[in-house]
Amino acid sequence: MMQLIRLIIDRIRIPCRTEWGIELPFDIYRLDTCARCYHYMPENVFKNGAKFR
Repeated sequence: MMQLIRLIIDRIRIPCRTEWGIELPFDIYRLDTCARCYHYMPENVFKNGAKFR
């Protein structure tokens, strides 16, 4: 089921608007929102030396 959802998401070609009203292609929008999410997270949720798995 997750593979189907990923396939659908990867094929979306509609523009998405950021919180600033900038229109981006969906794949770029995902990267932008992910990067900004880290900016808003408090530093205490990150552990030194920990790696994403």
